Order: sequence, then structure tokens, then C-alpha cells
Amino acid sequence: MIEEIKKIITEAGNIAFSLQENFTKQTKKDGSLVTSADIAVSSYLEKELSKYHPVLSEENYSPSLISENKVFVVDPIDGTISYSKKQDSWAILVALVENGETVMSFVYQPKYQKMFYAEKGKGSYLQIEQGTPVRLKTNNQLQKLVLSPNSKKEEASQKIASKICEIKETSYQFGAGLKMMKIAQGESDIYVSLDKKCGVWDILAPKLVLEEAGGSLYFEPGFNLSLSSPHVNSGFVATAIKSLNPLT
Repeated sequence: MIEEIKKIITEAGNIAFSLQENFTKQTKKDGSLVTSADIAVSSYLEKELSKYHPVLSEENYSPSLISENKVFVVDPIDGTISYSKKQDSWAILVALVENGETVMSFVYQPKYQKMFYAEKGKGSYLQIEQGTPVRLKTNNQLQKLVLSPNSKKEEASQKIASKICEIKETSYQFGAGLKMMKIAQGESDIYVSLDKKCGVWDILAPKLVLEEAGGSLYFEPGFNLSLSSPHVNSGFVATAIKSLNPLT
């Protein structure tokens, strides 16, 4: 099924890429940006992935599906701000969740035809275009921090990251998914998010890729990631290695 899902996601990426020069945009009730491309990609993924299992998309999150044993959780365009600016820091996120546990996930960056994917217990991989997949492994040197370019809590994020190590370099990247992929492939080591603006659709797919590459994701004490609470009301820290939770 992995290869079939890859094909579906690749075509969804083609749709998004083809619409990047001509789309409309509006603000959702929660203040976040949505474009006509988000809706088009979501509709395509819902149609095609539902041939296998029901789909919970950011743009069409139906609580009635949460009780299903297996569901896809989809973010049609993670990094909509970057997409709307005609930049390249956006990706398509798809996670397959079985009885509350993510068992398969995909993070696809259409601009560069990069397909990150993982299966529970079987490692994480990066395939570029139609090339041979390469197994991912995080870096254990812990000195590079990655943040959102529009973060209003950079100083606080730096302070939390410093609990783990001495940060020697900070880079910036749109999209929670791609920031975690930088860690999964060893380009960055720590990602701190304190804005509490993410949804489960932003987290589940990259979380599995990160963990299968050797990294970890930490939330504030007492927070449990759940499909029944789609908005992630917690800060979180992604790291290249397993460590003490810096949010405690």
C-alpha cells in the first residue's frame, strides 16, 4: 500500500504546484490562512485515500470518523503562508492512524519531489524523484536549532533549547513538518514550538518519520496527542535524540 499512497500524494503535489500561480485565499475562524489550493488538494486526497480508509483532513475534520479503527489524517498543505508567498517551504502530510497509533506516514515536498516516509518499527526513508530510498538517521551532535521565521517567542524557544545543549546555529523554516524533516535527515537538531497553533494533522506524520529516524517529540506534562482533540494546545520540542523533556 505504501507505493500506492506515494502515487496519490505525488499527484496531490502536482495539483498544488499547478495552482500556486493562481489561487484565492481567505482567513478561517481560528485566524489561520486557507487557500483554494488547500481545498483542492484536500478534496483529491479525501477522494483517493478513502478507497483504503476514511480520511480526516484539516479542511474537513469530521468527528464522526474518530471511532474508526483506521483513518488517514491529512494536512493538504503544511506551510500555507509559504505556499501563498509562492515559496517552496510547504509540504503535504499524510498519517495512517490505527487504534490511536500512527503506523505509517508521509511528508512530501513537491517543489523538490522529496518523499519522506516511515512505517512503524521499519525505519524512515527519503526518496527524491524516482530515486532509490535512503534510510534516515538523526544527528547526535545537538547544536543546530530550527524555528519558524514568524515566531513571536524566539527568545523563550532559545532558552528551552539551551536546556538540552549549547546552540551554535539557528535556521528558519516554514511548516512544522519540514522543520521535523530537517532533524530527521540530520540538517538540524532541535525544533521548539511554543505558539500552540498546530493541529494533529501538523504533527502525526512528521512525528513518526522523526521517531523512526532516531529522534523524539516532547509535549508539555499532562498533554496527550489525540484525534478527539484536533488542536494541539501544548508547546512541543522535537529533538534528534532521546533526552529529558525540556518542557518540564
